Amino acid sequence: ERIDDLKMPVKPTDSGTDEQLIRTRERMKGEAFFLRAYFYFELIKRYGGVPLFTKSLTVEEAQQATRASYDDCMKQIIADCDTAANRLPEQYKGSSESVGFDDKKELGRPTTGAAYGLKSRALLYWASPLNNPGNDKERYKRSADAAQLVVKSAFRYKLMNFTDDSESFTDLYAVSENFLQYHREIVFSTKYNNTVSVEQQNSPLTMGGKGLTNPTQNLADAFGMANGKGINEPGSGYDEDHPYVGRDPRFYMTFAYDGSEFTVNDKTQTIETFEGGKDATATNKTATKTGYYLKKLLSPQAVWDGRTNNITRTWILMRYAEVLLNYAEAMNEYCESPSQAPNDSIYKVVELIRKRAELSPYKLPAGLTKEEMREVIRNERRVELAFENHRWFDLIRTGRAVEVMRSKGFSLNETNLICPIPQKQIDVNPKLTQNDYRIESRN
Repeated sequence: ERIDDLKMPVKPTDSGTDEQLIRTRERMKGEAFFLRAYFYFELIKRYGGVPLFTKSLTVEEAQQATRASYDDCMKQIIADCDTAANRLPEQYKGSSESVGFDDKKELGRPTTGAAYGLKSRALLYWASPLNNPGNDKERYKRSADAAQLVVKSAFRYKLMNFTDDSESFTDLYAVSENFLQYHREIVFSTKYNNTVSVEQQNSPLTMGGKGLTNPTQNLADAFGMANGKGINEPGSGYDEDHPYVGRDPRFYMTFAYDGSEFTVNDKTQTIETFEGGKDATATNKTATKTGYYLKKLLSPQAVWDGRTNNITRTWILMRYAEVLLNYAEAMNEYCESPSQAPNDSIYKVVELIRKRAELSPYKLPAGLTKEEMREVIRNERRVELAFENHRWFDLIRTGRAVEVMRSKGFSLNETNLICPIPQKQIDVNPKLTQNDYRIESRN
């Protein structure tokens, strides 16, 4: 609200002309609208509808606020994304909108692509069964249209290629020779920092880490074979006696498994999670409980014992692969069959993901039904976006969370799909109604 109060120079300065500074002021407004949309989206996907503020409040007004509906919050989020997109630059390098600023320093700020990417994500959630009881299919169409605007952006987003066996998903997050800061797969991310905390928390204990993240066998089984088939499909070549041979290359980028080589903290060793192995639970009580350690996101160059070699890394909040998968899902749900999508676009975007993963063949079978394509897209999201904070919310929004979690022995019911409002917030404002959150005993 107060950006317009900024004093303007009466003549051109080193920071730019009046007109250029006005553009900068508009950009600042765009950033504010984007961030409001982003954080409101993060709130409502966890809690449902929340108090909706679009202007400054007094303390008394804030303490009397009631919760808006999920739909009203979502409408504001989408409106804010559109407002932001109209005020933000498509890119910073060489753009006139950033006159008076150091382009390199401004990299990482939200752009038009980030605003439309968030709009596409929000609309996909709003279109999904949990939030769309009337099955308004236009929401899917609007989600796909917003994703298309990201694809067509002047920034030319793309899937970054892994040029050799040493490059993997980790390079998307950490600076390396071929992956500079804010590369073209990043739509929006946090600021880069120098740290080895990810490696310290998740590396095997025998390599100086804490081994906190233990990927499950269920997730490992979702990764198919290098020939593009699922492990249970006829002709996949999967061998239960040699389960780690011939898998989807993303499998090897994601998991540290028994017999695999792992490098971190100035050490290279073979992982031993077999019974009696040095990385197994019987040897270390706090070792992996599943037979797997996390490999994705961990840099082999990280060192923290004896000497320190920090990794310059970001946390990607939105990347181009997700935007493509958002488009594929939204368009598949909107159309009666995948073949009805313009220019075979559903096939094309999913195959872009599979091609980058170096599946061979990467092309999908022709003539997939809507239901078959739906399962393909869901599994591609699970595999491609593993450990990127999507899976749980994907299960919830598509109405599968209870069934899937109960099938794995977890107690879950329909009242557990959103979080309870923190009691501290209700103590501050008693007008906030609590979510119906009840814990049931395990069946």
